[in-house]
Amino acid sequence: MTNPHLLICSTPVYGHVMPLRAIARSLIQRSYPVTFLTGTDYRSAIESIGATFVPLEGEADLTQERVDSGYKGVDKGDPAGLQPSRAEEQQDYFVSVIEDQFHGVQKALRNIQRTSGRETQVVVLVEGWFKGVLPKILGAGDVEDGLRVEGYVGVGIIPVAVSSVDTAPFGPGSLPDGTEEGRKKNRERHIEDQEIAFAKSQKGFRNVLKNLGARDTDLFIRDANYHLLNQFVQMCTPSFEYPRSDAPTTLIFAGGLPVGLRDPSPKLPDWWGDITGKGERKVIFVAQGTVSMNPNDLIIPTMQALKDRKDIIVVVALGKNGVELPVGTFVPGNARVADFLPYDEILEYADCFVSNGGYGAIQHGLGHGVPQLVAGKDADKAENCARVSWSGVGIDLGTDKPSVRMIEAGVTSILEDSHFRRRAKEIKAEMLSYDPINVIIDSIDAIQK
Repeated sequence: MTNPHLLICSTPVYGHVMPLRAIARSLIQRSYPVTFLTGTDYRSAIESIGATFVPLEGEADLTQERVDSGYKGVDKGDPAGLQPSRAEEQQDYFVSVIEDQFHGVQKALRNIQRTSGRETQVVVLVEGWFKGVLPKILGAGDVEDGLRVEGYVGVGIIPVAVSSVDTAPFGPGSLPDGTEEGRKKNRERHIEDQEIAFAKSQKGFRNVLKNLGARDTDLFIRDANYHLLNQFVQMCTPSFEYPRSDAPTTLIFAGGLPVGLRDPSPKLPDWWGDITGKGERKVIFVAQGTVSMNPNDLIIPTMQALKDRKDIIVVVALGKNGVELPVGTFVPGNARVADFLPYDEILEYADCFVSNGGYGAIQHGLGHGVPQLVAGKDADKAENCARVSWSGVGIDLGTDKPSVRMIEAGVTSILEDSHFRRRAKEIKAEMLSYDPINVIIDSIDAIQK
């Protein structure tokens, strides 16, 4: 069976694009031709792996420059806010960009048709929060009939957000409750969520479909990708996701990206020998990702909390090349600071991972069996952090601005209670039982049969 041409579509945010890029690179190595549709900021990153890059345009091309200028309802400097808990943010971003995303999909398909031929078979891999394929699935489109789109595979790189009788609406980080009373409350909250909080978003979604000539749907916008795609591959293990008795049959698990699929660091810091030769000292790794980067939120308080611990080395990753701590910041003698440090490099040595709860960061930690202390509330982080606590792999501090005392107590608890490390290693072992790229390939193959 000839490999189909893969069109990969991603929301143009670092934490969304880069996992899809890692998947794309592995698929290219297995002789799949790949076209990648995302924002213009990522052209060089995509072309460097041998994929054909197609840029999103218009409202859908959310560049860092537009974010920094305070684009619409997205918090300045916080494009992770694209998974909003506020209805107006969803209206401002997800609904408003569907049309331009859709036109990007059409442009990419025409490009494949022009370069590979009208008889080319195409399978579309869709990052889970990219909605621009939905109009096409529902009948919109002007690409010539000769190009065959065989089907669509979703790739989930944030927590599963599909509505369920066993869970509360996605956003606030509520724990699941499958009891009779819990299900009653969940149903009530879903009605309120869909018919009141997100009513404007839902109306806008259906209007976009109508304007593009697509069929209407009663599916809630947050649920549509899970139900309309042929398969939805969630990049985690079942043990890190809430059980749903009514989950759509499309939803399967892939275990998460394995260690080694991300880019290694071309150069490690001069102090790296302190880490490889740590001896009996514990390594506490703290990072705030590449988005919410104010070090006063978590990095500086963590250094302060552990500054007197001679049995600990605190390793700080600031998130981007060239970034520095604010002038005058006190760096304790037991702290080591780097501007950018790939997580796979340091997590091999870490005894606790302190983060603001990005989904990718948490999955990195789990891939190394490292227990975690998380402190995040914005975007999807409340949901991510709740799963850390629920699964037993760490502690959720329940705030995005923890005090020094909270961090000190949290790190101490994780180091002293072996339960957290044991659970993290159990989920690591579960992740290793999966071959995530083969799960995706199996989903592609199933569409072709």
